[in-house]
Amino acid sequence: MSQQETSSDMIDNNNQTTGGGDEAMIESPVLTSEINVQQPTQQEESQQQQQQTSLVAEDEAQNNTSSSSSSNTTNEENVPSSNNHTNTDNNVQNVQSTSVNTKKEQEIDTTKPKGEYIIGGADDDEEEVYVPKYQSDSPPLQLEWKDLSYKVKQPIDAPAHLSVPQKIGFKLKNMFKKKEKVILHEMSGFVSPGSTLAIMGPSGAGKTSLLNILAQRVKETSGDITVNGVKISSSFRSLSAFVQQDDVLMGNLSVRETLRYAALLRLPKTISWKEKMERVESIMDELGLLKSANTKVGTPGLTKGISGGERKRLSIAIELLTQPSILFLDEPTSGLDAATAYSVMKTIIKISKGGRAVILTIHQPRSNIYELFDKLLLLARGKIAYFGPAKDATTYFGNVGYPCPKQYNPADHFIDLITESTSDTGEGKKLKQEDNERIEKILTNYNHTEVAPSVDHLKTDIKKAKYNANWFTQFFVVMARAFVNILRDKILTFSRLFQNLAMAILVGLIFLQIGYDQQSVQDRNGVLFFCLVNQSMNSIFGSLTVFLLEEKKVFLRERGSKMYKVSAYYLGRSISELPNIIFFPILFGTIVYWMCNLNPGADRFFVFLLILVSMALAAQALGMVLAVCAPSMEFATAIAPVLLTVLMLFGGLYMNVDNIPPYFIWIYWLSIFHFGYEALVLNEFGGATFECPPSPSACTYRTGEDVISRNAMNKPYSNIWFNLGLLWAFFLVYRFMAYLILVFVVKPKKG
Repeated sequence: MSQQETSSDMIDNNNQTTGGGDEAMIESPVLTSEINVQQPTQQEESQQQQQQTSLVAEDEAQNNTSSSSSSNTTNEENVPSSNNHTNTDNNVQNVQSTSVNTKKEQEIDTTKPKGEYIIGGADDDEEEVYVPKYQSDSPPLQLEWKDLSYKVKQPIDAPAHLSVPQKIGFKLKNMFKKKEKVILHEMSGFVSPGSTLAIMGPSGAGKTSLLNILAQRVKETSGDITVNGVKISSSFRSLSAFVQQDDVLMGNLSVRETLRYAALLRLPKTISWKEKMERVESIMDELGLLKSANTKVGTPGLTKGISGGERKRLSIAIELLTQPSILFLDEPTSGLDAATAYSVMKTIIKISKGGRAVILTIHQPRSNIYELFDKLLLLARGKIAYFGPAKDATTYFGNVGYPCPKQYNPADHFIDLITESTSDTGEGKKLKQEDNERIEKILTNYNHTEVAPSVDHLKTDIKKAKYNANWFTQFFVVMARAFVNILRDKILTFSRLFQNLAMAILVGLIFLQIGYDQQSVQDRNGVLFFCLVNQSMNSIFGSLTVFLLEEKKVFLRERGSKMYKVSAYYLGRSISELPNIIFFPILFGTIVYWMCNLNPGADRFFVFLLILVSMALAAQALGMVLAVCAPSMEFATAIAPVLLTVLMLFGGLYMNVDNIPPYFIWIYWLSIFHFGYEALVLNEFGGATFECPPSPSACTYRTGEDVISRNAMNKPYSNIWFNLGLLWAFFLVYRFMAYLILVFVVKPKKG
């Protein structure tokens, strides 16, 4: 088969993949109003896919070649040709012609041609090369840090003299006395535009701590961090981006939708809708995501979706929407196979060669990945073991007495040199001593500090990091995205539907057409209370499942990136959940009500449904409080049943209020089951009459008022509205509590 035929087949397959995704998914209401504006023509799409197919084939060929090449290949081979960026630059210039921050660009002093950067490679002597600028509105920045130190306070290990703790393996902690532990010792370094700095080291060396500090996710440090010679400030967030180790994405959205929603939230209103959508298409093309643009992202282990490499590239694409000058990545190849990891790293290198400074942590990369790095920062025990050009590290360690064996991965060799044995007995103790001496020698020998090249100071203050979209845009986009995500969650939707239908029919069959004799009173009480318990449990565990399994991680990532205010997110997400919270109680209640022959009055039926919906709303709000407080799903599912059981015990069915101990009466007044059950009893039994047996002494309940009195609920029918008001008050209070916890407690980790 000829190469042309193969390419054609691949393009056809890609077209089939791309075209099939939209038919199977509900279209987003936010993204459809101007959907035709940003869609490329059929000819343009074909050209983009053909170019992408050739790039994929080229990557595979280079991957096979690189895996068999020696570890001493220079970084010059990794600099992309300017021809590869010609088509991208044309699209970029069209977008940039009406882009934002024009005034800021004019104020920044630059002596290079507009739209291009002059960058060097890993070696300072390397000839400078013109590389096309990839869609960057931000200035080229050099990040530098000097004498950077980081300390944390940890509890002191107390000697465990007690025999029992020693036997079961516990160490006592003196929580009142703490000692300082130095994570990073005075270290200096830099990374320039157009280069990639890899931070390597064994576990506990301080890689992630350094990355978080440089990205301003940790601020309790000593030392100086500067950008183009200017001390770093809060504006740095608007010029940099951070890609987490875990790919936190919404599984029910497609790749294109994920980026479009992110663009609407992260790009300023001065950029038109069309330009935002064009930027999304351009970034997908640049990162090789066009072929899977309409494919659902999926959730690993639950639903099918894009591959691991595509998930990582999508995470990077989200951060590139804002065109950052500096890109931070935490373990970008973690969990990926060798070929996928290499493909992702080539994408990252291509991003850096477009004029960005890239800093990443990585643990023992393969040799073909190591060859891609410009700079290497090797850490051991929080100190620098080596900092300089990655290709010179082998020579450096050879000169200090630790040459790298032939045909051996340099990265593995470096990590082996600075990794200490963990055994404290026998032969392991001797090896640990030898390792300790070797590591100390390496750290002592390294006393060279590479001088950062001089750069022009920023000529203007960059605007402080802020929310690019206004509050109403944030609210509507979050609401629409959450609504689409819920509708497409077939597993959750069908499970809720099946559960409500099955339980309603089961209860209806068990209590089928209850009569009005004396025995029916207990049956009616049981049905009413079960309806409350069933809908409350569904609502509470629904909140825990939706928020803790997916939403919480997405919220933390997006809040850390300043995509929206917490209030806009919270209100938008809350409204998107209302249809489900209202629909399922109505479905369940309608079936149970008529199958069980509850009070036949039409007005009583609608009040019954209103009480069920109000109870579901209050329970869902309580579940939201648990969800935002719980550190994990396991913790939440362990606490929720205990809380529900306590509230149900004081709900009015199991215990008469007159018999509750005084020291527990406060639980009765805080139980949502109390107010919901009382309202249902008043609605069901108010005005009802019951059949009595011939013997007057056997007639306990002649009217519904007798039932109400026996339950210590001597209140008029109108008290239903008071109870409904209290349920809505619980709903609002719990919702507000959850909001406050989100604002002040649930924050992105800073370390």
